[in-house]
Amino acid sequence: MNTAKLSGGLYTVKWEAIASDGDKTDGQWQFSVGAQAQAVPSVSITTPTMDAKFDKLPSDVTVSIKFSNFTLGQNNQHWQVFMDDELKLVAAVKDNSTTTTLKNVGQGEHLIKVVLLSGSNVVATDSTHVQVGAEAAEKSPGTMPKTGADNTGDLGWAALLAVEGVALLVIARLLRRVMA
Repeated sequence: MNTAKLSGGLYTVKWEAIASDGDKTDGQWQFSVGAQAQAVPSVSITTPTMDAKFDKLPSDVTVSIKFSNFTLGQNNQHWQVFMDDELKLVAAVKDNSTTTTLKNVGQGEHLIKVVLLSGSNVVATDSTHVQVGAEAAEKSPGTMPKTGADNTGDLGWAALLAVEGVALLVIARLLRRVMA
């Protein structure tokens, strides 16, 4: 970027990225041109920590933040909490509190995003992921039965299907010779 073509002042660069698996992340940073840089507001989520797990269903999830260069509760400066990829607003904290509780969060992996606002302008963001309840078990297609005496029924069915498959293959080859 050629900063010589920019007029003096403080600039904010906001960015957003979407990973190949669909997860979204965003942020911002500031720089100044020909002016002394001002203190930039920042926010970080202190709880829950990244990839925290909550066993109880549903769970109450407490969100706590720390921030700098920002005054909560004054001049319409506040923070909000959004959840999941559609970024549904789940809490708006207008006073000087640094903690809020999300009630009855359902099972699954959830994205929690915190946004500091001055009026309606976003000045800082942070996000984390939490797991509520057990993670969904991934089923692998075509899982073979275990071997051993306790799985003889499963092995019997597998053997029967294999024999039927071979028989169908033999019949198909015979029909192809007859038709030729």
